[in-house]
Amino acid sequence: MRLRLAFAMVILLPAASAAAHGRPLGVNQLFRIDGQNVLFTTRGPVVEGDDGVYRWTCSQAYGDTGQTLIPNLARTTTGTLLAGSIAGLYRRPAGGCEWMRATNELQFVYVADVFALPVAGARIFAVTGDPIPDNYIAHSDDDGATFTMEVVEGRMQSVRVAPSDPDRVFVAGFRPGATPIATPDGLLLWSETAGVNFETLSVPLLEGERTLVITHVSSANPSRVYLRTVTTRQPESPPERLLRVDAALGVITNMVERRQLRGAADAGANGDVWVIAEPEGDVGGLLRITESGAITVRDATLNASCVLEDASGLYVCPIPRTGSATALVRSTDGGQSFVSLLDFRDVTVTDGCTESVENMSLCVRDLGDIERDSLALAPTPLAPPPSPGCAVRPAENAIPFGVPITMVSLAILRGGRRRRPLGRARRVGS
Repeated sequence: MRLRLAFAMVILLPAASAAAHGRPLGVNQLFRIDGQNVLFTTRGPVVEGDDGVYRWTCSQAYGDTGQTLIPNLARTTTGTLLAGSIAGLYRRPAGGCEWMRATNELQFVYVADVFALPVAGARIFAVTGDPIPDNYIAHSDDDGATFTMEVVEGRMQSVRVAPSDPDRVFVAGFRPGATPIATPDGLLLWSETAGVNFETLSVPLLEGERTLVITHVSSANPSRVYLRTVTTRQPESPPERLLRVDAALGVITNMVERRQLRGAADAGANGDVWVIAEPEGDVGGLLRITESGAITVRDATLNASCVLEDASGLYVCPIPRTGSATALVRSTDGGQSFVSLLDFRDVTVTDGCTESVENMSLCVRDLGDIERDSLALAPTPLAPPPSPGCAVRPAENAIPFGVPITMVSLAILRGGRRRRPLGRARRVGS
């Protein structure tokens, strides 16, 4: 009976509770490193281990307040984590637990993006986007321990490296207009020398567009990069555009326009791309666009935040909604059907790091939020009642009546547990 009451308390939480501390559950970035999934969620990193278990890392140590601005993160092949935030660049070395803030020019600045190509020994890049005339493109050759700076004019927003040629580096951002309400100038900086020097290509923005971000660099053509225009996403905002840029040729192609674009990725090696757009009648959701520009709507109802394809399948990050707390799905039939790989209700195991005294209670709260919010969206079915006349042991993980949820979460944080085996196949409807 105690267990039933505990679940009832979660089930009856209002829908708004799914956005605890100002940020709803979701996945901001997805990478695959050495065949394992690395998710940077709105509540911190969740990394798949060699044993198939997904482990959560508390984000308080790198200054994540849980509000609107979500830090950008990178994980190197060694296991080092880097976080770019409005408070600077933070690093947690492989095998360690302590996050350290940069002491160079990347301290106390807005590090808008950080990227590590998932290849051993690859150069790491970070860019800044402070509201000042000059910002930085920084690179590191020692796993993020130190960085070399290059000053650039404009506000940089994102950085990516060509998967097939680490010397090809792309940085996107903008140069402010003459007045705060004037349309800014879109910028694409590209390098063929691993960031030693850059060429600049102007990418014209339309009225209502604020900046550019990189969705990805083509795996087949290292000179081809895809950009997404960014708007304020107000009713009066223009549609967002996906632009294909062949940098060496200076050719910009408008691939698609939709009310909101969430992400794009290669679809095979023939120039096709997958695109995730906000569901919008019969033109949004999961799209496939050929190199020639022909658009096929694969699933108009799929509401997701990221997309990625490799040899093992097509990966999509659904946005949790009432009835589903799914975080990651995979398709092996070209997007015709998906199987769940991770549910936010399964994010109950930590990375094993002991948090500092000042962050302990906040980390307990954050882990408790994931459990509470995911259960509010998709309550776990109650276990069937025991058969009459059978002696039943008390449930091992039953929550005693009257115990505050923070105490339950503390036990989880210290010991780690899983509600059910991860990787359980669940068919996900659209």
